[in-house]
Amino acid sequence: MEKSAASAWKYFNKSNPIAAPPEKNIYRQAAIGLSGGIDSAVSAALVARALGPENVIAYRLPFKGNNQKSMAIAEEIAASLGLPPANLRTIDITS
Repeated sequence: MEKSAASAWKYFNKSNPIAAPPEKNIYRQAAIGLSGGIDSAVSAALVARALGPENVIAYRLPFKGNNQKSMAIAEEIAASLGLPPANLRTIDITS
């Protein structure tokens, strides 16, 4: 995993839970783009913490400029967050 993304996940993993009490949380599920970069890693970590990893669907959106390394990093991030493998999806947007 990219060092910056791994560092961000370790930080948020040790933080206090951010989940709202169920009666206050109107959102039950979320979809998020996961590029393998720090911004999407932190966003995914926050959403997974708030809603539970089983309620997060992460999308990888490969494009001409994306390389296989970023796709692999996104997969590692999803796994480290505890997202079920079926919740990591790929949509090819090159056409």
